[in-house]
Amino acid sequence: MKTVVKISINQFCELYEVPNTFVTSLIEYKLIEPIKDGSELYIVENQLQHVERYMRLYYDLNINFEGLDVINNLLLKINKLEQELNKLK
Repeated sequence: MKTVVKISINQFCELYEVPNTFVTSLIEYKLIEPIKDGSELYIVENQLQHVERYMRLYYDLNINFEGLDVINNLLLKINKLEQELNKLK
């Protein structure tokens, strides 16, 4: 059985110095899917790179959460098209 590497949202926010409301908004827009263990929510290791990207877009480029959602959907479509292209090759 594979071990799931996770970090609590509170620890993440403390480490990256972002407010909990930022991560809560990412969850509300379904940009990340935390896992629940007891009463605590956790971010899974494979989602950390996405959260870091959202942080850069939000804080450095001033892109709002609706914009982050659009960017996420476009990146998913690009990845899907790249996979289809590789299959066709």
